Amino acid sequence: MRKAYKMVSLAFCLMMAFIVWMPDRGFAASEDDLMDSVVSPIVVREDNQGDIVNVQSNDKNSRRVVNPVRYKKTNVRHYTSYSNWKRVSSDLTTGPRGGSISCNEEVEFSGSVSGKIKGISVSFGGSKKSKVGYTLHVGPNQTRHMVYRVQYAVESGTRVVYDAITGKVISRNSYTAKTVVTGEYALSK
Repeated sequence: MRKAYKMVSLAFCLMMAFIVWMPDRGFAASEDDLMDSVVSPIVVREDNQGDIVNVQSNDKNSRRVVNPVRYKKTNVRHYTSYSNWKRVSSDLTTGPRGGSISCNEEVEFSGSVSGKIKGISVSFGGSKKSKVGYTLHVGPNQTRHMVYRVQYAVESGTRVVYDAITGKVISRNSYTAKTVVTGEYALSK
């Protein structure tokens, strides 16, 4: 038993010595050797139309970058806007005592985005619906109907696509992102 243990220990030590002694044969490699074998020499870039263009690099001494394309936001503005009013009830004509009018149509508004937003972080979306049965008071001797709209939180700006190595701007486009915040009812003539 003791002889077998010595043989296994000797074999293990010899194997470890062989691995350390043979670095160029692929058993133990430096970090640079690993990077050369893992990183592709093809640099990927985006042209002005948003298409991907492959550029071959044959320079062995240059540093290789897997993805030099970066994105950033500039000229960012935050503001509030409103949708158009949409009719959600029939007309109501009141007498000298006035009356109440109820929503009898359901309309829905959703958030949206326009322009390319790939690579940048923007918030958009959400939706609000008018509620059937919501009631408003109408004053005396009037003919009115109910309308509904939503308030949007809007972010607009410019998305810039640039090369992280050279700093050269590859493309730019404007974007607008709308998020639904709240809805409101009103009376209209």
